[in-house]
Amino acid sequence: MTKRRPKNNPKPPQPSSSVAASDPTTSATVPGDDSSPPRTLASTKAMLERLPSLSRILSVLMLLLGIFAVGALFYKVMAGFFVPLFLAALLVVIFRPVHDWIYVQTRESVDWPLHRPR
Repeated sequence: MTKRRPKNNPKPPQPSSSVAASDPTTSATVPGDDSSPPRTLASTKAMLERLPSLSRILSVLMLLLGIFAVGALFYKVMAGFFVPLFLAALLVVIFRPVHDWIYVQTRESVDWPLHRPR
């Protein structure tokens, strides 16, 4: 694992009153104004340092790609079994009452060859 650099968050230099008046990118804050202040180079660098590294992003993307590939291959292999399994479950639901009725009707009237009393 790589060592992380310590995060240095230097405060951007405060412009003097004469520079602030001539600089069009800075504006005086108005009470009640919710607009964000303009970005400076230092704040942009600080924001970029907080982002995850490229290797971490790539490893997460490769992990997601691998999971997707395994899922797609699993689906391709199992797709042939989904329809028969669904039809078997459907036939069980449909014919269970018929089986129960036949069982009740033939339980005592037919002497099965391998029937052993309990």
